[in-house]
Amino acid sequence: MPSQAFFHISDLSEQRGKTGKRYLEFLRIPAMSAGVYVLPAGGIDPQKPHTEDELYYVASGRARMRVGPEEREVSAGT
Repeated sequence: MPSQAFFHISDLSEQRGKTGKRYLEFLRIPAMSAGVYVLPAGGIDPQKPHTEDELYYVASGRARMRVGPEEREVSAGT
């Protein structure tokens, strides 16, 4: 994986789809990692909270998301 690169969500989504997995890590450097995670419509995220800081960006669709005690609707662009 290159540590300096441009990424396009459509390319990453295609790569992830070929793996048949929900998650595709596309960047890992000592300070951080990044990946694409996809849930099907109506799906439940089975993950447990992580010990690292996390950033989520909704590329498409909508969902309810909980961050700490707060829960809200999220959609593309959130």
